[in-house]
Amino acid sequence: MATLPDYQWLKPLLPKLEDSKTSAAAANEINEKKSEMGAMLRTTVSPTMLEAGMKVNIIPNTAEAQVDVRRLPNETKEEVLERFKNIINDPAITIDSNFGQQMPATEPSSLTTALYKAMEKVLSKSAPKAMLVPYVSLGASDGAFLREKGMAVYGVPVFYKEAERLAHGNDERISIKNLQQGTEALLQIVLEVATEK
Repeated sequence: MATLPDYQWLKPLLPKLEDSKTSAAAANEINEKKSEMGAMLRTTVSPTMLEAGMKVNIIPNTAEAQVDVRRLPNETKEEVLERFKNIINDPAITIDSNFGQQMPATEPSSLTTALYKAMEKVLSKSAPKAMLVPYVSLGASDGAFLREKGMAVYGVPVFYKEAERLAHGNDERISIKNLQQGTEALLQIVLEVATEK
């Protein structure tokens, strides 16, 4: 993405991301400029449920917070829990991870498989001036379970304009045109892989 005109500011940060001494500062700088990109570079945590007390005028003796954690693909649950323990640093606080789906830690899918090459070919035909960019989805999928079994997993974009993102909104939708284009792209990718020699 750093080769695109709107993302030239990324170029000097790329070598810093590769160096463990400067990677955190570089990720912070990227996050300040574009938070969605920042979320692709680290595990994110969002407190979603808080519960404490029985009455408004009584100090609660216990409190519970549930947080939504989106781990990087190759980071383990144990690594995240250890980091929580180090940050919280309070033996009176219990950290439990038995909620929700537990994704296995896996390496990202290779960009050299026949399927990825088919995606490149098909998507390049449909949008010759477009650039295919590997992208870490900020949402959840079952891809980690398939990668754990050795299967490469990729998402294919259903085309939309950035201002039209409505995922998980109260009016979540895509246009009929986007559905048609996305379905056609998927079909062409399957045909490309199926007919590869």
